[in-house]
Amino acid sequence: TSMNTNSFGYRTEPKIHTVKKSRQPKKAWDKDGNNILSLVKKVDNKPAPADKIADDYYIFDFGKIKDTANVKLLIDGWTAFGLTGMPANRTVLQPYVEVVDALGNWQKVQVLGIPAGDLKTVVVDLSGLFLHPEDHRIRLNTGLLKSGKFIVDRVSLDVSPPAAVTTRLLTASSADLQHPGRPPFASAKLDTRIQSSDEVMADVPEAYFYGAFTRLGEVKELLAATDDKFVIMRHGDELTITFPALLKPALGYKRSYLLLADLYYKGGNTLSVDPLPFHAMSSYPYPATESYPQDADHQTYLQNYNTRICSKPAFPTQGLAADWGGAKITLA
Repeated sequence: TSMNTNSFGYRTEPKIHTVKKSRQPKKAWDKDGNNILSLVKKVDNKPAPADKIADDYYIFDFGKIKDTANVKLLIDGWTAFGLTGMPANRTVLQPYVEVVDALGNWQKVQVLGIPAGDLKTVVVDLSGLFLHPEDHRIRLNTGLLKSGKFIVDRVSLDVSPPAAVTTRLLTASSADLQHPGRPPFASAKLDTRIQSSDEVMADVPEAYFYGAFTRLGEVKELLAATDDKFVIMRHGDELTITFPALLKPALGYKRSYLLLADLYYKGGNTLSVDPLPFHAMSSYPYPATESYPQDADHQTYLQNYNTRICSKPAFPTQGLAADWGGAKITLA
């Protein structure tokens, strides 16, 4: 599961869940009582209706669950960040799940985060949390964000016990940094995911960050460890990472792939690359009493890798921030 809980004041570690024959809901309604079953049965970029101003909740009926000891609610969706027209004094409300108690009343039993960016699967553990012996309906409240919205595309339920998982960590055999150019990009909305393609558009230098970026070419050495030696990418850059091939999994096993990335994303409050972040910093921007590592090893890294100097434009255009886009992953 990939949940972002930073908006609610804490951080959760990613966790691997196993799923076997997940089931679709038999019935589903939105907060206005509308039948939304057809909208939440598959991942198709046709999400459940969302209210930009108010919080939303959805009720899902999967029928009676015979064994409630291992229950996982699977939510495929995305977070639409940077929405305009939101109330300035909005109170943040963390998403949560309710079930029906013995008296037929809804009771809050679990909180969750929001999808970490574009389409993700958020897993909510409901094992042993049902309170009614027969009524196992689930009500999902997607909460409130300052300028974003939790969008639900598909919902399913899994009741299988955890299965054994073997993990293997692979390091990149090559990592080639190039600058093919700026792709078209449209942020996520209430009714559609992030939209992008492999087309190349004209650069807009006055909208981009300036400073010392990582030189183009082979950079796999910088991806081998968590060491504050970053591949510093500018908008329009592309990092092609190749991993060693693996033998087919053993009979009866299925392999999934997860990309493990430790990175920082710098927002548009300033267009300068510096000051660089580092893992030991107390916050960002960090106080004058802290600094990026000054030892010889890190200084050598700065001198050898971050040699692609992009000058500060005469008239930086902060208003083009929406044109910066974000990161995307494509697989060969």
